[in-house]
Amino acid sequence: MDSQDNYQHPGRLFVARHGQVSEASDVVRYAEFLRRESGLGNEPPIDLAPILRRFGILPKRVSLPGQAGLLVNPDSGVIFISSDDPAARQRFSEAHELMELLFSTRSRTPSWSARSLFSDTAKEKLCEVGAAELLMPLSTFKSYVYQWGVSLETGQRLAKLYDVSLTASLLRTVRYGPGYHALVLWRMAHKPTEEQTIPHPGQLCLFKDYTPQSPPRKLRVWWGCSMEGGPYIPPHKSAEYDTSIYRVYELGTAVKDLDWIDLGSFCGRCFCESMAVNINGEKCVLSVIHMPEDEHSVTGCQSPM
Repeated sequence: MDSQDNYQHPGRLFVARHGQVSEASDVVRYAEFLRRESGLGNEPPIDLAPILRRFGILPKRVSLPGQAGLLVNPDSGVIFISSDDPAARQRFSEAHELMELLFSTRSRTPSWSARSLFSDTAKEKLCEVGAAELLMPLSTFKSYVYQWGVSLETGQRLAKLYDVSLTASLLRTVRYGPGYHALVLWRMAHKPTEEQTIPHPGQLCLFKDYTPQSPPRKLRVWWGCSMEGGPYIPPHKSAEYDTSIYRVYELGTAVKDLDWIDLGSFCGRCFCESMAVNINGEKCVLSVIHMPEDEHSVTGCQSPM
């Protein structure tokens, strides 16, 4: 029998039992609900198969250029997952689409549209939060982070333990681990204001002997986050050429060193752990930055393992 014949909408069941979603913490409760309904605990790795079976959902692997997952029809539970993504990323996409099923219930309650909490941008962020809680329950995740400390090595160990991507595990590690930290993904780029001044290749010059020069690209923040309650990491801030972050970009390896970091929201001498990563074919650098207030930036030592 097709799993769709047994389909039960998990979002509607949650709302029927626990009431309408009104705040971000309800998304975490929904993740707990999905595990509980499927007979799962919180020990890693979290197997999504029992959840999918419980609600009669059969994700289909298809080519989705530019997308990781897609909720095609919430009424029948049809979900598409990008077959081109790594297995760990596909798992996270499945978890994300399970969160989308919760928010699909808002179409039947127009009053939700007035809530900024459920704007499209906020909804996507909450789906990410819910997916992370589903796959990496804080009830077990935090104990490992407090035991091992915040570091690239910890992120790698947790990624393997919870069967998620390194980026996903590091985001949660930095967010909820002890100390003062930031996670930054760097890419070689211009500032938005610089991009506006770059001449178009077909643009004619007023003077034949003059060729306008574009400003040099720098290693800039693509995205970043910090610990819970920590400073905002503004995009487009750049790393200096003499930092270990630049060395990682040039050498394509992993480097740990003390660097002077100025991201606007904080600055000072920071212990940085950086590694080269490839994002959709683009060479980037992923850094765990121990902020100046963190003991590791003061001592310059490695996070305990």
